[in-house]
Amino acid sequence: MLSVKTGQYHPSLENSLIDTIKSFKKDDPLTPLLVVSPTNWMLSRLQERVSQEASACINIHFMNFYALANEICRCSGINIGRVVKQSFVYECIVQELLKQQTTINTALLKNMFSMPTHSKYLFNVMQDLMDANICATDLKAVIKEGLIDGEELQKLYNIAHLYDIFIQRLNAMNISYYSDVYRFAAASAKDSKFLKSFTHILAYGFYDLTGIEQDFWGEIFRFFPTTLFLPYQKKHTAFTYVKNFFESFVLRFANSIEELPEDTSHGFSCLMISELKEHADNINPSLEKLINQKKSIIKTINVSGKKDELWTVAKEILKLVDEDYKMEEIGVVARTLEPYTEAINKIFKEHHIPFITSVQEPIEKYPLVKAIQQLLLLKRENYYRPVVIDLLRSPYFKIPAAGHKGTIPRPDQWDLLSRKLYIRGDINCWLSRLKQAKSKLSEFNKSDNKINSDYSEVEDEAKGYIHIPAIQIEFLENILGKLSNDLSSIPEKASWSVMSERVEQLIRNYISLPFEGINSDEQNKVQLILDKIFGLLHFLHTIDCLREEVTQDQFIDTFIDACRHEALPLGYENCKGVKVLDAMSARGIQFRALFILGLNEKVFPRAISEDPFLRDHTRRKLCEVLGNYIPEKLKGYEEERLLFYFLLNAARERLYLLYERSDEAGKPRIPSHYLMDILQNIKAANKINASLTDKSAFEIYVSRSIKEKLRNKEIPLLTLREIGIRLALEHIEFVPFLKTFGKDQTLFNHLKTTSDNIEDYKTCLTAYDGIVGDMSEWWNERIHQSFSPTSMETFGLCPFKYFLKKVLELEIFEEPETIELIPAIDLGTLYHNILSDLYNSLIEKRYFNETQTKEINPLELLQDITKKHFERIESELPIPYPVLWEVKKDEILNFLRRFVQWDIEQIKQEGYIPSYIEQTVKLGLHDNIMKYLSEYLEFPGCQKIKFGGKIDRIDLKISKDKVDFRVIDYKSGKFSNDNPLKSAIRGKRLQLPFYIIMAEHFLREELKKGRLTDKDINLEKASLVYLTHDELEEKSIKGEGWEEIKGQCLETLREFLQYIRDGIFPVSLDEDTQKCSWCEFITVCRRSNHPLQFRLGKDARLKRFREICNLRVKKKNSN
Repeated sequence: MLSVKTGQYHPSLENSLIDTIKSFKKDDPLTPLLVVSPTNWMLSRLQERVSQEASACINIHFMNFYALANEICRCSGINIGRVVKQSFVYECIVQELLKQQTTINTALLKNMFSMPTHSKYLFNVMQDLMDANICATDLKAVIKEGLIDGEELQKLYNIAHLYDIFIQRLNAMNISYYSDVYRFAAASAKDSKFLKSFTHILAYGFYDLTGIEQDFWGEIFRFFPTTLFLPYQKKHTAFTYVKNFFESFVLRFANSIEELPEDTSHGFSCLMISELKEHADNINPSLEKLINQKKSIIKTINVSGKKDELWTVAKEILKLVDEDYKMEEIGVVARTLEPYTEAINKIFKEHHIPFITSVQEPIEKYPLVKAIQQLLLLKRENYYRPVVIDLLRSPYFKIPAAGHKGTIPRPDQWDLLSRKLYIRGDINCWLSRLKQAKSKLSEFNKSDNKINSDYSEVEDEAKGYIHIPAIQIEFLENILGKLSNDLSSIPEKASWSVMSERVEQLIRNYISLPFEGINSDEQNKVQLILDKIFGLLHFLHTIDCLREEVTQDQFIDTFIDACRHEALPLGYENCKGVKVLDAMSARGIQFRALFILGLNEKVFPRAISEDPFLRDHTRRKLCEVLGNYIPEKLKGYEEERLLFYFLLNAARERLYLLYERSDEAGKPRIPSHYLMDILQNIKAANKINASLTDKSAFEIYVSRSIKEKLRNKEIPLLTLREIGIRLALEHIEFVPFLKTFGKDQTLFNHLKTTSDNIEDYKTCLTAYDGIVGDMSEWWNERIHQSFSPTSMETFGLCPFKYFLKKVLELEIFEEPETIELIPAIDLGTLYHNILSDLYNSLIEKRYFNETQTKEINPLELLQDITKKHFERIESELPIPYPVLWEVKKDEILNFLRRFVQWDIEQIKQEGYIPSYIEQTVKLGLHDNIMKYLSEYLEFPGCQKIKFGGKIDRIDLKISKDKVDFRVIDYKSGKFSNDNPLKSAIRGKRLQLPFYIIMAEHFLREELKKGRLTDKDINLEKASLVYLTHDELEEKSIKGEGWEEIKGQCLETLREFLQYIRDGIFPVSLDEDTQKCSWCEFITVCRRSNHPLQFRLGKDARLKRFREICNLRVKKKNSN
């Protein structure tokens, strides 16, 4: 009862379908007809064509395969069970079965089990077997008869065993796979009341069926009058893929076959001619006509990257619309759309191009799903700081009140706090460090409730005071405590249903949908996503039938994998727009203009490989023996060619063939051989017929340069943003553009002024270069605090850095998770604290009293003190790499041992005794400590200036008539080989000069208080000792050297303070840029900007600064 009509989709089969419908409707317009096609896209196309025939569109049912089979079962009263389409459910079942099976232990399959997606591959095999309607008994019969041998026999044995228990498990769980619906429908098709209600069945557009689908359609063909509209041309090589289906299946049922005449004037399929003989008489007339008369309708476009493909397509679509093309007449097709998903949405919406598409966007890309995944993975990720902060910042995270109802959450402050506390992760670390921060803040508030005249920047640096409200610290602590408890309440191992319930409750407690700041469409979308999430959890209840417990990690991994399979449609709903389809969905759809994307090798045609578990020769043998059709994977190459042919045939007037010559990174890409064949055919045709168009008429080259791309496009085709970029690149006045589109002219003028100032070759610096002008307000606040040696050194090295760090108070926080061991600041503090404790202890024990030295071992004491500090750090800081930390501890202890041994030897030889450890000293001009100090610092307001610092150590050697002293400052950072005297007068190394002045002042105060006998105070030297250098290094300023440079140092200091007071903060004028490479502000200083360098060299205000940078030490006259 089957009639067959073969031909091309367009126009042959489509027109024949319409004529057939008309013939049935001629006598009775109410004649019931059923039209069936494989895809909904094809059905929509047929409905559109039929609707254009007013007399033929009454009482026609349109259905796809699955809908037809499902309706037959429903009308026949067949219970098809619970049909589960989610593949992750089956993959979970396969994975659980593999764990349970001890009989599947051969090396062949075991090796494959090590693959991360082995359960997915195995399910694909079982899917093919179910689609072929092959049961495990069939496979075992083939094995028993010895029709398969070698390694494939062992594989097949394992597959048969696993497949058998897999089907048993589905039956026990009352789960039906979608192919089961076809099996039930085939069994009841003969007596189907639903099918009997139609006069005729019109089967349209399919050319390949699975084994179970063949059984289903075979029953329909056998018992019901049907016409099959088969896309097939017997003599055309593109239809090789269809040939087997036609000969092995269709011919078995066909009562009549009609080959529809080919319309050579339609479409572009003539471009796929495989050979052209070099003789004018043998050129294909269709190809000649296509090239010669419609040369403008074929275009090959080569671009760099997929974004450029879609960008070019968008521009060409806008051109077509100007030529009276309707959006719905235009198609954009790729073999698969997944690589284009993000770009399609962004680029088409930027160009206001409405589109409908077959592609769906995975929900895992949406922030809501990311927040849920972060919540579930938080414990496994050990409360990794970036994950915690991202979650707390998510608009979808429902921050629990945690005893702070009414308190506004401040995730920004929590991020700042976690960085300052150097938290990497670990819930215990979070809670302990937050507790310490609260304690530190409480102590600080008791002693210094607010900044006063005694509070200095040196104290701020030393205390590491955290400017975070105590309530926010406590809020974060409570949130994390509650979150930790709730996550810990999820059992480590339980049934799937228990896990699903606990996870669902957790999500409901911590995830909410914000309804502020998003439109109704977005609200509907996120609600749909949340519904899908809860739907997935419901499906995971299904796996509970396995009666196997699952670990928490396995459950979460399964859930996350399931999210990857769920997707939302892109494009516009219920609109007539450009059709953006994959090649399978585009079958049977006609376009007035068609863009084919991705014509590159391994893209179209796609790369195809055999199934690792069931190879093609085994599949072929099973098909021969069992008679059930099971597809061979490598035959997919034939279908690729057929799909390309369908697309060429689908374009009616315009055809655009796009390919990447390189990807976004510039890596070369190989064009598809389909495209190369077409170009070769056109070239051959041109060679045969000299009148045909040259190559340039067919090719469009899209430059990678944004300037070239925009310059070659007409203004109406550009987006507002692109127009702006083009005007800027071509130096065209912006104001008319801004006025036309109602943009903010004030903002633009400000940006333009900024840009002009930055790039101008003026002879003086501007406000954009750190020349900020009057600093009186800031200055008046600052002089109530004290300037530290470190801050003045910062100005000397780079005034602009001082401005950013001290004036604007910008802070560059390290990401604790990127630090290998402990932060550098903590490491430097560790060295100082250990040495401070050691020398204070030695002083208390009177070690430096010669009579007691034999009773105390400094190195043993050092080891005990160091151990205590290590233990304290380990309790306060997370140690990410314990083995490396052990190595680091040995290194620290060795450096300290080396220094202490050397230092004690120096003390014994030179007679100095460590007397003051970690001594804080504050200076003010009102102290009148030295006449020369006030002499060099006389300018308005200077009398109120204070200086302060902390001296690591002051050693004394007291004789009958004088007190000799030396200053020691420990350094754990990089060794500097600079001359200390030269660096001091140039303002690059001011710590030692400051410490010398402070030490002299402090010792004189001690004399006044009677703590020292009244003697002359004499400096021997002040030293920087580099503890961690390969060789223990000491950089010193000796007493006589200090006398030579102190005037120059103070003059430099005066100039620096004057520059600060006047608001002049240029970038470093030093030619040595090595220090810039590790500066935290390198990304904002523009030091390498040529106009800035020109201004630096010309500005007269910097004359004195340039002189300071080149100062030399003035030798005093011996007279």
